[in-house]
Amino acid sequence: MAFAEACIYDGTNDYWTRGAALTGITDAKQFTVQFWFDTANSGTSMIVMRSDVGRFDVRRESSDRLRFIAKNASNTIICDLQSDSTYASGLHHCVCSVDLSAGTAKMMVDGVDDLQAGAILTDDTIDFTDGSDFGVGANDNGNNNFIGELAAIFFQAGTYQDVEADITKWYSGGGQVDLGSDGSTPLGVQPILFVNSTAATLNASGTNLGTGGDGTVTGSLADGTDPADAGGFSTAAQTLPGLSQSAYAGTTETPTIRGSRTAPLQSFSAEAHRREIAETANLAVAGKTNNVGEVTLTANALATPVTDTRVSPQSHIGLTPVTKNALAAVPTTLVWQRLDGSFTLLHDDNTQTDRKFSYAVIG
Repeated sequence: MAFAEACIYDGTNDYWTRGAALTGITDAKQFTVQFWFDTANSGTSMIVMRSDVGRFDVRRESSDRLRFIAKNASNTIICDLQSDSTYASGLHHCVCSVDLSAGTAKMMVDGVDDLQAGAILTDDTIDFTDGSDFGVGANDNGNNNFIGELAAIFFQAGTYQDVEADITKWYSGGGQVDLGSDGSTPLGVQPILFVNSTAATLNASGTNLGTGGDGTVTGSLADGTDPADAGGFSTAAQTLPGLSQSAYAGTTETPTIRGSRTAPLQSFSAEAHRREIAETANLAVAGKTNNVGEVTLTANALATPVTDTRVSPQSHIGLTPVTKNALAAVPTTLVWQRLDGSFTLLHDDNTQTDRKFSYAVIG
């Protein structure tokens, strides 16, 4: 089973409803939501999840921005968040967490902060309980249907997490982190909603892996294309676009890109990959954890040297983008030369000055 099971919602008659209020839900000032979405339908308002009276509503708006709306018992909007970027097409991951008591919200899309300025965050209680149904992929009446694919749909009321600081509990290397069979891993508590089963399972039993009770599928969902599991990769070596093979002359390593993550530069067999994981775990047990830093790619250049005394020729350098321009640079950025006390990043020649990455040195 994939960490994120994708299902196709046809936009007309395929959606999941609880058929009642989510069991055990209580009013609160906090919530955490995660989901994957993939759509090619621009300019249409589409529901990801919604209570039947609209006191809680998560959708991709007609503006192509993600939007989270929550209301109090008087039906007044007390939480209104939108993404800064638009998402008209393609596969994307979103995790959002809110604490109205502290006026705090985090919205991460594809591992990067994407919360638009001007969010409404009123210190009041969200009315999660004034409703007799809850829908995924549409409201309970089958309106504003989602058109595309949804996966790993997670909702917990009453719990906040700094999902920017803890993003690797949700998303890593372009893939879905294992949230646990019941979704309890990232928050340490089983969520009230976790719709993450195959289409056959959902069609047959409306399975909710959370605590809020199973539902019913209207129509017939079909299996979609599952997002990659975090840590997954292609073993095929790829030449970095924009650089000639002569750039690697005299070396014994071949630059490769695994999935969307920068990888060690040799092509790994499955057995070699397992050995690398075991060796990394042994080093962590040995206490080698002071291993992070930051680097900004040099503008108007094809390479960025980094000096770090913790690096050796055997080190694995893991990169995580921390700006939008860095995220865009991931497919064409890789670790090249690793020496005692330094490593070099190869990348596209670009005028941008904010392609900032955090990195971890392992080994």
